Amino acid sequence: MNMATHTIKKQPKSTVELLVKVPWTEIQTAYKEAFDHLLTSFEYQGFRKGKVPRDIAEKNMSKDTIYGQLIRKLMPSLYEDIVKKEGLKPIMNPKLELVKAKENEEWEMK
Repeated sequence: MNMATHTIKKQPKSTVELLVKVPWTEIQTAYKEAFDHLLTSFEYQGFRKGKVPRDIAEKNMSKDTIYGQLIRKLMPSLYEDIVKKEGLKPIMNPKLELVKAKENEEWEMK
């Protein structure tokens, strides 16, 4: 269930700006899902691809890689939900900007 909140600000040329706030609890859930997805193809010396134990992968997988996967999966889902809820009819892909993305805090994306 999506717990993110958003605000819409109309811009010139029929453009809208969405400010999306995502609670840390939702980021944590998405982080776990991103990690689990990456774990299926993670490689580490001495283990076959996708067979690395979770504890070893947690120590050796880059958090940047996990957060990158999280954003690639979470943002389209949030965007799609907002577009449906607000009845928007976008004609092009959105431009994404992370306004605030710190661990243990609510994230903001524009």
